[in-house]
This record gives sequence, C-alpha cells and structure tokens, in this order.
Amino acid sequence: APVNIPVASDSNEVLIPKPSLCPNLLHYHMLAQKVAYCQSDMLYDRLKIEKILGIDSFNSKERIKWIEARDDLVARKVHGLPIPDKLEPFMSIIEKHATTLLYKSLCGLEKDDRQIATVLSCGRAIDLFLQHLSPDSKDSHYKLYLYSCHDSSLCAILGAFDIFDYKWPPFAADLRIELYEDKKSHKFVKVSYLNKDVKSRGCDEIYAPYEKFVKGLSCMATDKETHDKLCNSSEICRRFSHRRML
Repeated sequence: APVNIPVASDSNEVLIPKPSLCPNLLHYHMLAQKVAYCQSDMLYDRLKIEKILGIDSFNSKERIKWIEARDDLVARKVHGLPIPDKLEPFMSIIEKHATTLLYKSLCGLEKDDRQIATVLSCGRAIDLFLQHLSPDSKDSHYKLYLYSCHDSSLCAILGAFDIFDYKWPPFAADLRIELYEDKKSHKFVKVSYLNKDVKSRGCDEIYAPYEKFVKGLSCMATDKETHDKLCNSSEICRRFSHRRML
C-alpha cells in the first residue's frame, strides 16, 4: 500500500535557518562573512593558505571559503578520499575558522547583535520547543518529540541556549530537553548536549525550575508573524547596514 508522507511548504520551515526566505538574515550572513574575513587571524591564515595553493585573491575573485573548504575536507576524510597534501597541515585551522564564521553568521558578530541574529536564525524553532515542552495539566500522557536538523540549525540552537562550545557539531550530535516533575508537582527542565548535562541560558543549575528555564530562553523565541516582520524590518536592515560602514 502507498505510504503518505506529509510535508510542509518551504515558508513553514522552522528547523533550518533560511536566508533565502528572510532578507535581513541574508543581509546579516553577507555582512558577517565580509567582516569576519577581514579579521586579522582569518585574513592572515587565508592569505597564507592561498599562497601555498597558488591563489591570488588580490587580483582575482577566487579565494578560500572556510565553510566550503571545511565541508570538502571532512567529506574526503569520511569517505576515504585523498586530502591534498598542501592542505592537510591546515585542517585544524580551517575547521576553527569555519566554525567561528558559521557561529557569527547565525548568532551575531558581537554581543549587541546576539539576540536579533539568533532570533532570525532559529527563533521559530525555539518557540516550537517551548510550546511542546509546556506542561499540559489536561494530558497526563508522556510525550516524546524528535527533530532532525542541519548542523547549521544545531549551531544556532546551541547559541540560543548559550551552550555553544565553539566546536562544529559532530555527525549525529544530539541535544536533549527533558521535562521532570517531582512529588510536589514542581517541574524542572534538564538540557544535555552530546550526552553531557549543561546549564541553559539564564539557568545556574542542571535541573532548572521550569519557569526559570522558559524565562531564560524566551528572549530567543518568536512566532511566525513576528519573525516575518523581523525578516523584513527596514529598521533592522538599516542597523545592519550601519554596522557594515563601521
């Protein structure tokens, strides 16, 4: 018998950052990459690697792109394909800069940009998590929600939870959000990443009171209507453009 697989429209995607559907997120991605590529450590390493590879980025449009280079090298390693001898000594450097660039593109170049960039990247996903985590006094059944997402999604979500460790999420990385209740009906939330318990944004304990957990994370959540407005806000666009000129 045929199997029906329900799908949602692209505009309803919440688990993957979508610059193509969010003009201000696209604007910020482009800004973050331009700013990051000019930072001294990235610039020095990029020019050094380009020189070894015979790339003249000053007189051509060709240059090393950290994230693309990292993806290519990791794919080669995983599938047993040869890694260029000239690049092998720089794999850790490429991984480091790719991770930094991904995080800054999704969660902000500076602290002042952190909230708006993160909300644009994964605010709807955080809102979905909080909705599903909400205790329902009318329903005593246990619930389990499973989400599968891209590594860029996980990077943004870890940033929202304030637990990003500046390491590229490994294959099959898992983030768990668990709701507990004690004998007095007090509810607590525990978050773990890669099987390690962590303290989420705004919390200073592993088993955080439910209300405290929600309060800490709510600043990173947004519904679809608000997210659409933020994506098309001319004020936010001007703010990002001003940063580009600084």
